[in-house]
Amino acid sequence: MDGFQHEASWADKAFAFIADLQQHLMTHADVVRTKEQGAQWILEQVASSYKARALTLWLTHGPGEWTLAAATGIDIKSHQRLFGSQGSQQHLEVVRKTGQPLIVADLSSHSSLPFRAWSQLSGVRSIASFPLFGIQNHVMGVLTVMWEEAPVEDQAFFTRWTNVGRTLSLGWQWADLWQGTTQGEVVSRAVIRMTGVATVHLYQGKVVCYNHQFAELFGLTPDAGEVDLSRVIQAMRPRFSSPGDFLKTVRHITDNREMWVDEILELKGVPAHYLRWLSRPVYGAGAYQGRVAVFMDVTAQVMAERHHESFLSLAAHEFRTPVTIIQGVSELMQALPGAEAPEVAESARIIWRESMRLGRTIREIWGAAEAERDVSAEGKEPLDFAAMARAEVEIAQRMWPERTWIYHGPETLRAQLNYEMLVTVLQALLGNAGRFSPAGEAIEVDVTVAHDTVTLSVMDRGPGVDEAVKQDIFMRIPDPLRRPASGGMGLGLYLTGMFVAKMGGNVAYVPRPGGGSVFSVTLPLDISAKTL
Repeated sequence: MDGFQHEASWADKAFAFIADLQQHLMTHADVVRTKEQGAQWILEQVASSYKARALTLWLTHGPGEWTLAAATGIDIKSHQRLFGSQGSQQHLEVVRKTGQPLIVADLSSHSSLPFRAWSQLSGVRSIASFPLFGIQNHVMGVLTVMWEEAPVEDQAFFTRWTNVGRTLSLGWQWADLWQGTTQGEVVSRAVIRMTGVATVHLYQGKVVCYNHQFAELFGLTPDAGEVDLSRVIQAMRPRFSSPGDFLKTVRHITDNREMWVDEILELKGVPAHYLRWLSRPVYGAGAYQGRVAVFMDVTAQVMAERHHESFLSLAAHEFRTPVTIIQGVSELMQALPGAEAPEVAESARIIWRESMRLGRTIREIWGAAEAERDVSAEGKEPLDFAAMARAEVEIAQRMWPERTWIYHGPETLRAQLNYEMLVTVLQALLGNAGRFSPAGEAIEVDVTVAHDTVTLSVMDRGPGVDEAVKQDIFMRIPDPLRRPASGGMGLGLYLTGMFVAKMGGNVAYVPRPGGGSVFSVTLPLDISAKTL
């Protein structure tokens, strides 16, 4: 399933973080100092991702008992001098007792003399301490973050560092449990103890552990110990609405051990439920040791995305009819007696032009809703490719009369394609050329046929495409804060890439000799033989 779009959530980052830590422990940490090395690695990873003067990781063994597990940014002795004082210990104790973050915005005016003196010595102005929760939600430690300038304490600030703390808690527990007997045993304990989603761990070709969520989801016996992988796969397969897709990914993983998995799978049953499958390999001593995988329920996100797409599609459909009527009326106005009067002609032209721009924006909204959906066999229809291209060139000439538009190609060319998608592609490429070409320059549109394919090339004399982004201009969703001033949502090239691929073709950009751009689209004349 390709329709669900997601941003990197805390669960994504935590999964990647724990997998990276596991990799580090298997390849670098020695048995004697596993926990200490793990703690330092954890803190250095945070320091490399977030802007702060210094970080400390404190672990508590009970009231008033604190150990500095790791520090970065400022040497450990300096940290120990600060938190060795009674006032600083009280700071940590408040976090431990309340389970809430504690922020000191200005150390220089703090009531505790050690805080004030340490601030003057180190240059640190503000500190914030966040609780690290362990098993049964008790505070196992404190992450203290230090800044030379006070940060903005908004909701994003608290959410970010709270999630960092949650991830560090998981990481420390993992490192703590790793210092055990065999790696397989420790991994089993850690996975079952730490993970709140369905989790399975493969080690040396066997399923060495899975938690109760995984067992319940796929009908397996809890706490079964090592289980043959084929048996687990057979238990999982019937639960999916498309078992073939699941088995196909399993085969790909088997053939390519380095493969990372991030897929959405639909479960059988009514109402529909969806799982997000995350999996990545684990290596030890330079050799492949297995992989860890989680299955998270993302039904709410998938359904929300579908409702959003349906709303956009419906809204675009409802707006199309009145906009088409406005376009027709504006053209009728230009044909009425007296329409040649300058003020009437100009008004009619503006109405027509702006209704066309609005129509293209509506088409982009429709395209954004349709871009992730599969193309059905009914989506194609017989059409005249050349006539459609010439019609769009004529419209572009009216919308951008300061440019010269030249069409090269056949008068007619029968094809079997998706009409709506093809119109979107034509309007996007011609619209780009019209907006960015200088006045007085010629824009050439070529249609050529080779065997069973047709190629449309749009050549302009605009500024071209920045070298830094030209490799992914058809794949990037544009920044909504940088919408083109000339209208539209800026989705044209993204939709072009999506729709051309769905119609079984390909799209390309090359700089035009002498300056400008050449955008080319190649499509099969009949997509019935293509796999969508």
